[in-house]
Amino acid sequence: MGITKGKVFNKTDSISGVAILNDSIIGPRKMRLIADLIRNESVDNAFSILSCNQKRCTDLFKKLLLSAVSNCEKKCESLKTDICDAKDLYISKICVDSAGMLKRKRRSHVFLVVEPKNSIKNLDNKKNEKKAKKETEKKETKSENSESKKSTKK
Repeated sequence: MGITKGKVFNKTDSISGVAILNDSIIGPRKMRLIADLIRNESVDNAFSILSCNQKRCTDLFKKLLLSAVSNCEKKCESLKTDICDAKDLYISKICVDSAGMLKRKRRSHVFLVVEPKNSIKNLDNKKNEKKAKKETEKKETKSENSESKKSTKK
């Protein structure tokens, strides 16, 4: 039960920081309210949102976000790249799942991924290049098919 790393996070080639919180004492419904507020936000903006909010789970999200940022920075240091800076990071994925019940109280798992903004631009460019190649291949095959049909008719 719970979140497996392979299900939610399958990009191994990108530079990212991952943090997981297991068996939180706060229910998943209450956690999702805050998770929806900070999804796809920059790290600085997410910290300001969390500091202004009065919910009990904001402290857990702050710790989780700090952990993900430090993991991303350590990963960048090990790869010897200057891509990661706290200003350039944003929350790419956040997932809150149910962890079961203990004494009639719901528990939750939280999975948080932080990535640099410029790595997403590079991934989008690669995706666009692949789409363009596929479209040109389709056009070539259609033109070859139409030429072969014309030659068979003659």
